Amino acid sequence: MKKTLRKILFGITLPQEYLCVPQNDFAKPLKAYVSDKLGKNNLDITSHHLFIGYRPLVIAIEKEYYNKLQITSLDNLYLSFCSEEKNELAWLEVKFIYEVKLSSVTCLLFEGVKGEHSFTNNFHKLFSSIYYRLTADKKKNIFLAGNLYDQVKIAYSIPRQIYLASVGANSLYNIFPTDLSGQIYEDNFIISLRTNGKANEQVEKAGKCLVAKMEAGSFMEVYGAGRNHMRELSDTNKLGISLREESSAALNLPVPHDAIQYFELEKIDKFEVGIHTIHFFRIINSVSLSNSHSVLTHIHRDYVEWRIKNGINTNYLIRK
Repeated sequence: MKKTLRKILFGITLPQEYLCVPQNDFAKPLKAYVSDKLGKNNLDITSHHLFIGYRPLVIAIEKEYYNKLQITSLDNLYLSFCSEEKNELAWLEVKFIYEVKLSSVTCLLFEGVKGEHSFTNNFHKLFSSIYYRLTADKKKNIFLAGNLYDQVKIAYSIPRQIYLASVGANSLYNIFPTDLSGQIYEDNFIISLRTNGKANEQVEKAGKCLVAKMEAGSFMEVYGAGRNHMRELSDTNKLGISLREESSAALNLPVPHDAIQYFELEKIDKFEVGIHTIHFFRIINSVSLSNSHSVLTHIHRDYVEWRIKNGINTNYLIRK
């Protein structure tokens, strides 16, 4: 589709739906606030939540931090995504679905109910929705029906780190990217994987793995490893990832060459919802390898388009 037509119909000037951004160069990011259904007791959860599922949308929040809201029930909550000037650009309504006790924190999981955003105007939203329904492959488990597509766009309006995960043993390994993941409090980590994927099967069987925080400059290699989610364990030279000479200290797993930091993990529990298996881990070791602050994250195009229209500089990376 020609660039001019894309811009007229969808308000799109950027060629890729998800854009990689170096976390340290991302000026004026949105903040996420949670409140009760009456909009009271707003609490900044930008650094205290994780986005760990897209079908359905799943958000994890630290219970101990959430308790600062002083809400006695777990009725539906509202997440508000606001600019630096505290103007609301998007919101999500979520409902409580699960609670799990981890090493030093209790984690609450919430499922998306509905979401709305103003990243694009109603005309462009309508045409984008029609185009998505006509062109998306509904047989694949990545198809997002109804309002779910907007919910996911909203969740990705905050840069989400993309990690590389290593799993395996005895010279047979797999290394794959994961962004529905993250550290929760000091001692725990969550990784969410598609239940029917090989990567999930491998993590399930091993009960341990390594996740590496990656340098933004590695974005091409990291995205290219997406195909490894459906790959059998194999020799590391077949995985398309450059590795450090030394394996990890505790679990002896391969470490990506461009890793800034890695975490070695042992599984505590799991929870299945929709197409996802959400794995909860204990961090048994953490090693910093670089002082770089250029951490690889990615973000949805609709919010980046809004930033461009509002004169906010965004240093995004285009995959070739």
